[in-house]
Amino acid sequence: MRDKEKIELLRDMMRIRIFEEKILELIQQKELELGFHLLMGHEGIMAGVSGALRNDDYITSNHRTMGRYLSRGGDTKKIMAEIFGKETGVCQGMAGEMLIADKSIGFLFSSVTVAAGIPVAVGAALALQRLSKNNQVVACFFGDGATCNGIFHEAMNVAAVNKAPVLFVCENNGLSINIRQSEWMSTLTVAERASAYGVKGERVDGTDVEAVNGVARLAVERARQGGGPTLIDATTVRLRPHKEGLADNRSADEIKEDWKKDPVGLYIKKLEDSKQIDQNLVKKLRSELMAEVNEAVDYAKASSFPKESKLMDNLYSEQMSDAFARAANFRFR
Repeated sequence: MRDKEKIELLRDMMRIRIFEEKILELIQQKELELGFHLLMGHEGIMAGVSGALRNDDYITSNHRTMGRYLSRGGDTKKIMAEIFGKETGVCQGMAGEMLIADKSIGFLFSSVTVAAGIPVAVGAALALQRLSKNNQVVACFFGDGATCNGIFHEAMNVAAVNKAPVLFVCENNGLSINIRQSEWMSTLTVAERASAYGVKGERVDGTDVEAVNGVARLAVERARQGGGPTLIDATTVRLRPHKEGLADNRSADEIKEDWKKDPVGLYIKKLEDSKQIDQNLVKKLRSELMAEVNEAVDYAKASSFPKESKLMDNLYSEQMSDAFARAANFRFR
């Protein structure tokens, strides 16, 4: 991997981290409410996989959506405005943190429902397989808890049978909200579940962005060549509670140990030790990204809330809207 590519991976990870640090700051200042699901600790997985995708590929997401949107090239101002519920947001202020979609960057779907993005990704991959000639792929992101949901298994089977060009990316932090993985999963790894469907399963250290990128590139190439799906079991740590405001039952010592595995800090140290970057470059990147995020906050605060008349927009197609309008005007005689 070239130095330029490594710095882009670092920039991607730092962009996510600095954005979410600002979210925490805004919560502390009472300008945003509690309840956000932060990606902190998962940045190496998102940056690593995103770096293996093309601009015309697609992703689906689960709860931790903001960082994924940014990693796919999303507009910082639009996502911040969305979080503030403003009409200039990526979904006109109607989606908030967890229900974002943006076709312009291939961000197909995100949902509060655990595992909901998995069948959507498989369906999209099957559609691309049949209708597109560009060898596109779909990557779906979900937590380890989602792998005990029935739809995960059904979708993986359908993808395997049809050799769908899809990457199943499990962000495995070992916790389902606050329940330890050993309490709800009998297999030793998520990756080994792939073998039941004849799917390639890869386990990788999710705190090592270069390792994730390498595994993802092989999986993407396999999918583009008709080799079917891959389940990537990327192990990592969760550096914040499941969501802000929810109790975290880990001890202070355990959380302190998890911070030693911070993927952003580890990658900065790795690049510094190999003399590929220095502290001046890190400071420059941080300064640029903080300015970008602060500008996004100003943009969001200056924007207007959506009008009440827009509340029912984008719920149905125009044809369905016409049908509902006719039904509303219908009177029995």
